[in-house]
Amino acid sequence: MSSTEIEQLIADAQAAFDHRPTQIESGLETGDGALLQLRKACRLLAGAAALRDAGYYTLVIEASFVAIERTVEFQLLDRGTAQPDDLPGTHPGVYREAAAVGIFSKPTAENLADLWREHRAKTY
Repeated sequence: MSSTEIEQLIADAQAAFDHRPTQIESGLETGDGALLQLRKACRLLAGAAALRDAGYYTLVIEASFVAIERTVEFQLLDRGTAQPDDLPGTHPGVYREAAAVGIFSKPTAENLADLWREHRAKTY
C-alpha cells in the first residue's frame, strides 16, 4: 500500500467522523456528559466480556483500561472539575487529573499509569 493510498484512507476516515451519526447506539443517548462516560465504561466492559469469551484477550485488556478511564472521567465530570470538551487527552493524564482533584491518591494515579504503561504491552 502506498503512502498516497494511506493518506486517502485517513482522509476518508476523517470525513466519516466529521458527519454526525443519524442513529445513536442504544443506551448512549443522553445529554449528560458525565452519564455518557459511565455508560461508555459499562458498554466497554460488556463488550470485553463477549470478547473474552471469544478469546480476544488483547482487546479485553485494552477495553478494560479504557473502561477505567471512562469511569474516572465520569467522576471528573460529575464533580464539576472537568467539562466534556476538556477531559485529559492521555491515559496517564486522566489518572493525574483524578489525583489532583482527590478522586484517588497520587500513588494510586502513578500505579494506574505504570500498570498501563509497563504491563499492558507485555500481555501481547
